[in-house]
Amino acid sequence: MAGKDKVVAKRTVRKKKEVKFDYDVYANIASSARLQRVSLVSSDYDIKLPVISMYDQDDGQLNNMFGGELEEFDFDPEFGSAIGTFTWKVDIKKGRTKALKLKARYVLIYTGLTEKDEHHVQIYFRKVAKFTSYPYFRSLFASLSSDSGLALKPLPSLVDRVD
Repeated sequence: MAGKDKVVAKRTVRKKKEVKFDYDVYANIASSARLQRVSLVSSDYDIKLPVISMYDQDDGQLNNMFGGELEEFDFDPEFGSAIGTFTWKVDIKKGRTKALKLKARYVLIYTGLTEKDEHHVQIYFRKVAKFTSYPYFRSLFASLSSDSGLALKPLPSLVDRVD
């Protein structure tokens, strides 16, 4: 390649701009946001039939593991709407036997957020979507397990510290 210039592509690595949390901006978002919709969009419930008899009485040896997370988020500052999906999961075991599982996905829409800061809207959405969707998930769990003939304790209430 004599006589030809070698072009080496340079890759510019940009550091993510760190956005500081602003309580006033967050408070403004919290006072402006309006819940428009909470919708169950998918669920998967599975119970192993041979173990139903194990649940006739909760002898304190049932272990449940549950949690939820924000999976998708989109914000349109022009229209002032934030939409996202929050997914909850619970697994019930007795000993090492996984006997019941439930996974439910909820879509949440908040409006009233015209021209708000996206970073702070996402922080708000992540926190509020968790507490907004959980009662629906807790109710779904209670309904499905009851319909299966199981007398299970309700899922616990959520608690969170206030900053």
